[in-house]
Amino acid sequence: MMFSVIIPAYNAEHFIDASVISVLSQSCDDYELIIVDDGSQDGTREKISAYSDSRIKYIYQDNGGVSSARNRGILESNGEFVCFLDSDDEWKANHLEVLQSLIKKYDHCSLFITGYDIRLNNGVLIHKSAEILKHVPMKQFASDNGFDVLLKNGYFFNTNTMCCRKKVFDKVGLFEVGVKNGEDDDMWFRIFIYYPIAVSKVSTTVYDRANCGATGKRLDVVEPFFMKRVEGILIADDVPSFRKDSLLIWREENKLSRARQFILNGNKREAILLIKRLDLKKIKKKRYFQTLLCCVIPSKIIKKFIDKRDSGYYN
Repeated sequence: MMFSVIIPAYNAEHFIDASVISVLSQSCDDYELIIVDDGSQDGTREKISAYSDSRIKYIYQDNGGVSSARNRGILESNGEFVCFLDSDDEWKANHLEVLQSLIKKYDHCSLFITGYDIRLNNGVLIHKSAEILKHVPMKQFASDNGFDVLLKNGYFFNTNTMCCRKKVFDKVGLFEVGVKNGEDDDMWFRIFIYYPIAVSKVSTTVYDRANCGATGKRLDVVEPFFMKRVEGILIADDVPSFRKDSLLIWREENKLSRARQFILNGNKREAILLIKRLDLKKIKKKRYFQTLLCCVIPSKIIKKFIDKRDSGYYN
């Protein structure tokens, strides 16, 4: 078996059908579908029991959070490659086929990433990863440094686009249980540290904002859980120096991003404290000076501008 597809589900009866059907409609059928019901109190079990497809494996567990559910799926999986899909999102029919193509072409890689669209609340599709990677000329490419791709282009992935060799979990560990923000990035960044990646710009997944409550989260200022690992990684003997160099840049750029979030929610004191801790040799000077300028502009004005700019995306 080539692929193990893991869907963590919690009280998903109103939208999980679309996710399941999108997997069962794949043009590639060499997979198992593992649905881990993380203690749902609604009709999720009944929804899944209506499917008679032998490729579906349904597992119920007490509620432990999305990381716990994904980990259970990994441990129960039989495929050489593990893929993830959230219960409120969908794959296009070409997803596993595109991943097969990447795996065949870039066999030296261990993490494979496809493109994604975002479906807004009004139904409009935005070809997000194609927009983010527009300066990359190749339709498919490999990189020895996922952090370098991230720093040059921005967030070109989400969990639904990810597929990795199952054996990488022996090296990097499983998802961190109990982490409520950034538990997925923490996993992908750990893999970036140790393995080369392969990327396709072809959009094969749809992230549905209609089922997402992220509108107000733009004001949250949270240090990524992965930040706790950075110091240990920097002294590790088995991490190449070029990845450590990119990690140092990511750390400083992330500080700058959090400073901007502090400014946006009116906490300029914390923003300035973060800015003072920056290693200026590691960050883009334009972003740095823009952030300084924002420190002297009233936060209400900045927020009003950003709300207007993003109104079509968040509403």
